[in-house]
Amino acid sequence: MTDQDPRDAPTDPEPEAPQPAPAPNKALRKAAWVVLFALFALLISAALGEYFAPGGEQGTEVRLDQEELQVRFVGGSLVLARQGTVPSPGVEGQYRDALRSLEQAVADLDGTTRDAWEVSLSTLRGEAPDPERLARLKKDGDEAEKALATVSDPSSPPADRDAARARLGDDFNGRVARALPNDEGFLERLYPPSEAILRAGVLVVAFGAGALGFALLVVFGALLAQGKLKPVGYPAGGLTEASADRYALRMAVFLGLFTTVPALVAVGIGQGTAVGWPLVVGSLVFAIAFAWAQRVPLFGESDGWKKLIGDTKNVPKLAGIGVAAFLANLPIVFVLALVFQYLFRFLPTPSHPVSSEIAAGASPGQLIALFILAAVFAPLLEELSFRGLLFPALGRYMPLWGAGVLSGLLFAAIHPQGPVLWAGIAAIGCMAAYVTHLTGSLIPAIVMHAVHNAFILTLALLIFL
Repeated sequence: MTDQDPRDAPTDPEPEAPQPAPAPNKALRKAAWVVLFALFALLISAALGEYFAPGGEQGTEVRLDQEELQVRFVGGSLVLARQGTVPSPGVEGQYRDALRSLEQAVADLDGTTRDAWEVSLSTLRGEAPDPERLARLKKDGDEAEKALATVSDPSSPPADRDAARARLGDDFNGRVARALPNDEGFLERLYPPSEAILRAGVLVVAFGAGALGFALLVVFGALLAQGKLKPVGYPAGGLTEASADRYALRMAVFLGLFTTVPALVAVGIGQGTAVGWPLVVGSLVFAIAFAWAQRVPLFGESDGWKKLIGDTKNVPKLAGIGVAAFLANLPIVFVLALVFQYLFRFLPTPSHPVSSEIAAGASPGQLIALFILAAVFAPLLEELSFRGLLFPALGRYMPLWGAGVLSGLLFAAIHPQGPVLWAGIAAIGCMAAYVTHLTGSLIPAIVMHAVHNAFILTLALLIFL
């Protein structure tokens, strides 16, 4: 028996080195862009369909809200002029013109809704309401409309009118009825001087903010011309082609979640898709789903939030840049909105579900929900997606300015206000892209967006108060 040569003994195979994940097929990566722009096309088509739909959100009700606001503005000026508080030459004629414009908007209504408005218009003109309209309201109207008919009917017993006042609605028709009788103090009760002064103050604040913004815009321009604003770059750094394609797919995931999750949750709660707490809950679920989706590997890689947000070392300074960017951008947004409203004056009047909710008399709970949606969820989620994902992904394939403009236009086009305000909204997106690239952080863009939405919402609230 001979000893076996140790070299002939069987040996364990060496463990194989881990193989990197295979790179995704380039054609598959490029398909992410096809999906993304297909989703954008669907969202833009849906927004335009709603905008141009007769009788929709951009139809008669929107025009009615704006004509009502005009009557209230001019009516307040008329009261102040009659008191001698402010000089307002020609305000009597302006008030008559505002009433005629409101009459034209009311003419597009039907049913008891039109009857209620026609009764209020008769009161505003100092005329007796049409008995047939009063009778229809008393028979077929809802509780508020029946109360309106009772209070506005000169033949109603005083006790019935007093009891009906408690059932009047909080809308403009209810205000008109509460201001009765139509005596010398009627207009002062309908348009309290304090409200008129408040609205004038709102306009002063808005123009003051615009003037401060113009000064900051000049400073920004001077610093830029002197080369003192050195951009840091994208928060995630320069993207490879594969990373840009992955970001495009993540943006498509965002759009898919955005169009489904909030509405489905709100409907599931049983409150429909009206702006309010159900949509707040839906947006919270959407935010959680979007956060989870960022951790799901796409094309073999996952992406963290820190990478998207970028620099967070000096949050107060970054937030201050965001506030300054909001102010500097304000005159640009105002000018673009005015110019394009004039150029596209033949298009339907722009509006937004949030402003419509405020005009309709939102409850305190709804107002809190509106602020949470507009000033918290919208800035956070939209900046993480449009400036965190889409902007740098586009920047891999086009110049920086092109990526900023295109991401801004796509951002504007999915909003419900319609083409009239696309340029103004796109300016917000472009400024957000600029400060993102300037600082290497999303924090300025998020703060700028949040302050802008809160500012506009506060103005709308004070105007419709």
